[in-house]
Amino acid sequence: YLGRAYFNLNKLDRAKYEFEYIVERPDAAAFSGEAAYWLGETYFALTNYPKALEYYQRIISEYPASDYAAYAYYSKGWCYRNMGEAERAVSAFRDMVSKFPRDPLAAKAGYLICDTLFQNGKTREAKEEIGAFLINFPLSPETGKIYYMKGEIDYDAEDYVSAVQDFKKALDCAAGSDWRGRTECKLALAYLKAGKAAAALSYFDSCTKESGDDKLTATA
Repeated sequence: YLGRAYFNLNKLDRAKYEFEYIVERPDAAAFSGEAAYWLGETYFALTNYPKALEYYQRIISEYPASDYAAYAYYSKGWCYRNMGEAERAVSAFRDMVSKFPRDPLAAKAGYLICDTLFQNGKTREAKEEIGAFLINFPLSPETGKIYYMKGEIDYDAEDYVSAVQDFKKALDCAAGSDWRGRTECKLALAYLKAGKAAAALSYFDSCTKESGDDKLTATA
């Protein structure tokens, strides 16, 4: 309908008007859940996260069995993350994974649990969640980034032998990715710290060609 068309054209104020019109119409009840979700997405795109949360919560409360419920939990987590409320973000992502473990978004939410904890300095909790992720989503496209994150944690803890294994596993998943060069650089550094100079040199040579990370390339 019109709201989606305006949303796709990035005419967000007009999209908001169209979605609000449907949400408030008693004779459009069959579409109000979908419209409420897209109204939340519109407010999200406008960076009005508190207002977006109102509509995501409406989906969760009033339409828990709808096709949009999993998306509402996921987007709710993103709202809190963007607002700097890490604990609430993690809670929303956990709810999503718990209630919709087979949804394609579940692995992404699982990754975001780990990443949100890691980015906020909660490395012990992040490592626990990484372990759970690798059990629950071993074949996920996010798996390589999870191993990279685990490598960062082990490297910072000066467990360089474990970090080498983590970065090698990440590299196995990095074909064609924009983070392959960065992974090679970190693997080279981990090898160097682990006393494996020859292995480090081979990866340093490769990472200087592929990494887009100026700091890591300079270190190499």
